[in-house]
Amino acid sequence: NQVQREQIELQVLASKIQEVCKVVLVDVNEERSYEENLVAALEKLQIQKDVDDKFASRVLEKESMRPSITSDGLAYPHAKNELETKILLLIAKNTPFNLSSEAKIDVQDIILLAVPDELADEEQDILIKIYDTIFDTNSALGVYERLGLNFTKINQFSEPL
Repeated sequence: NQVQREQIELQVLASKIQEVCKVVLVDVNEERSYEENLVAALEKLQIQKDVDDKFASRVLEKESMRPSITSDGLAYPHAKNELETKILLLIAKNTPFNLSSEAKIDVQDIILLAVPDELADEEQDILIKIYDTIFDTNSALGVYERLGLNFTKINQFSEPL
């Protein structure tokens, strides 16, 4: 039936994401703004050497020109990562929340994407599927639930942002 087929597709997607991507979960600090949480996340990625030295400035520059926030509160900051050969996904796990933003849109969910300069065909396919899935406006689920990820196998920062 349809529901079982969708569950199987989601399990396959989650498996491929875990194979092709590095996934990091964080708890956002709900007392801070979206931008403050973003800076904290970028700093942690930098400290852990998951991104190149200029990644944070590229993300922040893009966000200052045009915030990557949908009208329904999904923040999806993204930029090229010259250090890593895998796609890196940083996903907020304590959703939904309401973070104020300079764009005057309450942020309720966050997925940050750090994408290598070159992607193999399979990686490009997964990236497209990730974008298709996270922008599914028919879903009330958080990003990590939409992607069907098994959290017992995902790296997590040891502290909230």
